[in-house]
Amino acid sequence: MGLAGPGALTRKQRAALPKRTTKFPWEKPKLSRLAKVIAFLEFLPITKGKLSGRKLKLLPAQREFIEALYGRSCDQVRIGIFSEPRGNGKTGLITGLVLCHLLGPEAEMRGECYSAAIDRQQAALIFDELEAIIRAVPQFQARTNIRRWHKSIEVIDGHGIGSKYEALSADARRAHGLAPSFWTYDELAQAKDRVLLDNLQTAMGKRKRSLGVVISTQAADSDHPLSQLIDDAQTNADASIVVHLLSAPADADPFDPDVIRAVNPAFGKFLDEADVLAEAERARRMPSFESAFRNLRLNQRIAPHARDQLMTPTVWQLGDAPINEAMFGDGRPVFGGLDLSSTIDLTALVLAAEDNDGNVHLLPRAWTPGDTLSERMLNDRAQYDAWVRAGQLIAVPGKAIDYDWVATARRRKAPARRRKVSR
Repeated sequence: MGLAGPGALTRKQRAALPKRTTKFPWEKPKLSRLAKVIAFLEFLPITKGKLSGRKLKLLPAQREFIEALYGRSCDQVRIGIFSEPRGNGKTGLITGLVLCHLLGPEAEMRGECYSAAIDRQQAALIFDELEAIIRAVPQFQARTNIRRWHKSIEVIDGHGIGSKYEALSADARRAHGLAPSFWTYDELAQAKDRVLLDNLQTAMGKRKRSLGVVISTQAADSDHPLSQLIDDAQTNADASIVVHLLSAPADADPFDPDVIRAVNPAFGKFLDEADVLAEAERARRMPSFESAFRNLRLNQRIAPHARDQLMTPTVWQLGDAPINEAMFGDGRPVFGGLDLSSTIDLTALVLAAEDNDGNVHLLPRAWTPGDTLSERMLNDRAQYDAWVRAGQLIAVPGKAIDYDWVATARRRKAPARRRKVSR
C-alpha cells in the first residue's frame, strides 16, 4: 500500500464504513461487457452543478460512443475520440470511465489508469471529481487510498486490487515508464505539443489489453494532433480507432438557435440555453467573439490565428480557392513581397497578380534551414517537417538560409495550399 496522505482514511474509519449487503447493478449475472459498463456509469452520483445529487444519465451521443468502445471485441478498439462542444458533460464521462477501469467492471489486478491534461490545474479537476464520487459512495471509499498531495488513488481491496490512478499534466513528467491499462486525455485541443499524447500511446503496447480515450472540443486548425487523429479515424482505415464528432457544418448559420441546439445534446438539460444564446448574440454583434464561439460552442475548426482576430472564419474561407499559376507567367503585372531571414525565421516570397475580374491572387513560397528543422519544431511548436513533406515549405540545405539558393530556386516545389483574395 502506498503512503497515506491528506484524504486517506485510517483503519478505524474504514471499519466504520457501512458494509455492502447487496450486489451492484453491474454485478448482476449474464450481463454483457457493454451492459456492465453502462450500469456502472449510470450508478455514479453527480457531485456538482444543477443535477447534483442525482445519478449520472448518459446522453444519447455518450451512450453511442460507449457502445462503440465496449460493444466490440475487447482487443479491437484501442483509441476512442469523443469531440463535442464544451458544456455537454465531458468531465463527468471522463471521470466515470476512469473509475470504471480503476475499481469497476473494467478493472484488472494492478491496472494503471491515468488522466492527462494540459497543465496541473486542469489535471486537478479530474482528480477532484474522482475524489468527490469516491467519497459519495462508501463502498468505494472503503476500497481506496486517496493521496491528495500526489493526485493519485490506489485500490487496496476488492476487484482491481493493486490498481492505481494518477493525474498527469503536460508540464510535469511525460509518461515515460508507464504501462497504462486505461488513459484519457482531457481537452487535448489545448495541448501545445504531442509529447505526452505520443508517450501514452506508445506505452499501451506494454499490456495485452489497453484503452485510451480522448475527450475534447476540436482544435482550432487541421495541423493539431487532435485534428490529425480525427481525420485519420474518419477514413475508417484503422478499426482500432473509433471517433464520435459532433460539429456544426461549416456553411451553417452559427447564430441560428436550431444549429446551436443540434450540436449541444445537453441544451436545456444541464447546459443553460439562455446563456448560450446570449453568447451567440454577443458573437453576432462583435466579430471578435465569433471565432471562440464557433470553436467552443459549435465545435468547429477555425482558421490558424483566427483567435488573434485578424479576420473571422467566414472571411478566411472566402480566400480558400485554387489559383491558376499560369497567371504569374502570362505577361500581366506581378508584384512581390520578400521577407528575408537567416537562421531562425522563415524566408518568404508572396507574389500577387490581378485577374480581369479584379480579384487579387496570392502565390506564397517559404524557405527554412533544413539542418535545424527538428530543433526548431520543438522550440516553435510548429510542424515544419509535415509542411515540408506537403510541399508547403521548402527546406534549404544547411543551418542558415542561402540567399543564392533561394534566388535560383524559381520553379522549385510550390505550396500545396494557396490563397485567393477578393477585393
